[in-house]
Amino acid sequence: MSNRLALRNHVRRNEAYHFAKTEVGPLRKNNLHNHDFSELFWIESGKGIHWIDGEKRAIGPSTLIFVLPEDFHTLGVTSPEEKLVICNLAFPTRTWRAVVKRHLGWDVGWFSRGVPERRERLLSPQAFDFLRRAGLELAFAPRSSLMLERFFLNLWVAPPRIESFSSVSGAPVAF
Repeated sequence: MSNRLALRNHVRRNEAYHFAKTEVGPLRKNNLHNHDFSELFWIESGKGIHWIDGEKRAIGPSTLIFVLPEDFHTLGVTSPEEKLVICNLAFPTRTWRAVVKRHLGWDVGWFSRGVPERRERLLSPQAFDFLRRAGLELAFAPRSSLMLERFFLNLWVAPPRIESFSSVSGAPVAF
């Protein structure tokens, strides 16, 4: 059983995205859901499980994960002693596609398709530091299309560049 989440229930009129920093509770099957939007989240601290499309994947600090609208997923900790803090960005998939087409002219494969493990990245300390600062901007700036696009563009050009990110599994990933 799953729920379908709608972006309109998480944003105010004229907002282009939803951003939240959240402490995640226990892993529960009844929290499985999909969306009518894309989602990008990263682990600020702690360890837990990302249950996505029937697979349970261990997640920890500095992990960046892209979730497609059709993915059924949930997150959680496996014991009450664990604490998992995430930053979550929800945005219209059409916005992502338009930004990619307009600025890159090609598909950023890991960010748009493929099996869940191909949409996970363990970030370098420098890239994670950038992401944390960019998250603060997303949280406190007007939630406009401009700020969302700025975030995407900065993510692409932030040092180290995306090509140098390693996958969570440690295996090289072709872009």
